[in-house]
Amino acid sequence: MSEQLSQEEIDRMLAAAAGDAPANKPELTEQEKDGLGEIGNISMGTASTTLSVLLEQKVNITTPQVEVAFWEDIAGKVETGAILTKVRYKEGLKGSSILMLQEKDAKIICDLMMQGDGTNIEGPISELHISAIGEAMNQMIGTSSTSISELLNTKVDIEPPEVYSTSLEEKTLEDLLDEDMKSFFVKTSFRITIGELVDSTIMQLIALPFAKEMFAMMLANSQAHSVAEPEVPAVRIEPVLTEKDRGMNMFMDINLDVSVELGRTKRAIKDVLKMGPGSVLEMDEFSGEFVDILVNSKKIAKGEIVVVGENYGVRITEIIQSVDAM
Repeated sequence: MSEQLSQEEIDRMLAAAAGDAPANKPELTEQEKDGLGEIGNISMGTASTTLSVLLEQKVNITTPQVEVAFWEDIAGKVETGAILTKVRYKEGLKGSSILMLQEKDAKIICDLMMQGDGTNIEGPISELHISAIGEAMNQMIGTSSTSISELLNTKVDIEPPEVYSTSLEEKTLEDLLDEDMKSFFVKTSFRITIGELVDSTIMQLIALPFAKEMFAMMLANSQAHSVAEPEVPAVRIEPVLTEKDRGMNMFMDINLDVSVELGRTKRAIKDVLKMGPGSVLEMDEFSGEFVDILVNSKKIAKGEIVVVGENYGVRITEIIQSVDAM
């Protein structure tokens, strides 16, 4: 007599046949979605800066969409060909995450890393592509771990990322999932653009308990750094705050990277190796032009260089509207 199936196994089989997740799907609160989206925004913002330098292309990873998913929800996307990167945390956080990138995007990244123009993407995925993506992910996730460390006020360190291709059939998505991810997990989808070559989506998958743990750590750190409000008269008019407003208050003390870009230029590796003290690197901006002010690699304003005492500063002359800054 065959072994009897458990009710949970039966539920999963029925869900897979119906093409949907089980009915008892857990949900995140709006505050948790906002918090996890902000964690993703900050970590991926740093990662995109690293990738920009590596590829010599403008890279943006933005617009996180957070939801609880069942692994069957994305099985079809994996079957069409994807690069899976598993990241295990060894300090500060207990858990792992999986980044999913489309094969076409991986080939473009690989070609740019090999000093190509991003158009040499014919042929099947190869070990060369896997190696190149592994190096890119290692640098991206390494810098994003630093951002998460500051956000959570604890040192976060990772093991070397494991990179797999579904086309090479080295690992399936289900093989990579930890036990606590084989029911439900949090899926955060980001829009990734690389110059004019890529306008696609990269997904991050983390276990639901792990996601809630990160949110709780961020919230606790934010509350620990908040300043107590001074006493006020007994009678005052209270503003009406929505749940979303309350959720955003905890982000007011989060640090963001602010940088000023004087200009950019491209140089071959052989020219870079010849540089030394006294070398002059010409930029594509003319002396006296306005400089760009960036927050998390996103241009938000223009300004001009000023001298303040014995230091240099930037006077903001123009705030760029959010529509223009995209």
